[in-house]
Amino acid sequence: MMNLKNIPSINEELKITLFVVAVAIGFSVYTVINRIDDRITPADYDQIETMSIAKQKMLNDTLKTNELPPLWNSWSVLKNVAELYNVKLTIHENTAQKQYEGPAASWHAALTGKPKDVFASLIAIQKAAPVHANVVRAVEGNALATISLLGVEQ
Repeated sequence: MMNLKNIPSINEELKITLFVVAVAIGFSVYTVINRIDDRITPADYDQIETMSIAKQKMLNDTLKTNELPPLWNSWSVLKNVAELYNVKLTIHENTAQKQYEGPAASWHAALTGKPKDVFASLIAIQKAAPVHANVVRAVEGNALATISLLGVEQ
């Protein structure tokens, strides 16, 4: 025979359920109220925009200083390294290919030759002058590296 005293009544189950729901709602409200300061509000967007403009101005001011070498000096370094590694250096004006388009002034060139020579010269050039490698590829014993030489124009 079943003992009816061990079966909780519907009223007790309802109280437990309502208590659990109340605790969950209370925790949710507490979390929302305490994290409201961490949210980005429309007023913060103006501050973010101001900071972005300030950072861009700082970047532009840095680029205007002579921290980057003059392009003519870097070009002579580039020519010397290309001769040293027996790599053909040509001015690269093919705008259909990907080239550096950043805030610094740049001249574009292509290095062609044997893969070993092109890769070694590219490493040496990157150590000697600020260079952005755009496209580097080797096909059937020939290699091509298109680069952008970065600097300031004087």
